[in-house]
Amino acid sequence: SSLQLTANNLRKSGAGHLRIGVVPSLGLEVAPAAISVLRQKHPDVTFDIKTLHHNDMLRSLYERECDLTIGYDPPEQPRLKLKRLAAADLVLVARAGAIQPDLQAFPISELHGREMVSVTGSGPLGDQILTALERAQVEVRGIVSVSTYYVAAALVRFGSGVAIVDEFTARSVARQDLDLFTLSPALRFGIHAAWLEDRPLSKLGLQFVATVEDVLRSLPQLPRRA
Repeated sequence: SSLQLTANNLRKSGAGHLRIGVVPSLGLEVAPAAISVLRQKHPDVTFDIKTLHHNDMLRSLYERECDLTIGYDPPEQPRLKLKRLAAADLVLVARAGAIQPDLQAFPISELHGREMVSVTGSGPLGDQILTALERAQVEVRGIVSVSTYYVAAALVRFGSGVAIVDEFTARSVARQDLDLFTLSPALRFGIHAAWLEDRPLSKLGLQFVATVEDVLRSLPQLPRRA
């Protein structure tokens, strides 16, 4: 069935059509902005956008569901070509007033004993958060477990503890009833485009990757309460 699906997907591919897989948080702002810019130059181009968790990205490329994917620090794999586009931060999200707002950065050690929303199956970022908590010998009170950072931030907005989310999710939920804090020590991650080495990107695909890189570079400073 996988081979049949791959064959069907190959027949659907075309030079004027891009099939892109992105992690959900990049689908909130970055991917739509890049598509808008590219369509101004190439109005006849069509797109198929899939939001994928990291565990699904490699499969989507191998089965030709996507021409390229954009995600966070994907592991190196056979046949996989990676291009690093930018770096970003993991951010602590808390309900307004729950943490003193004049902190320049929130110490990871201060998470000890706090109620926290955890994001399971979130790939490299989840592993990075877990490693940082273990290194700081911090034990949090996991009250809710979810599969996307956007839902984690929404739970915090309604009073369910705090959460560590990626910078792009934090941008999308920045509002008066949430406070955003960088972490100390800082937790940074890379944003990468990925495609198969034996299926090089078309000229249009390379343009899209370059456009995403430009969008990431032009983002304003992460909003936070002073």
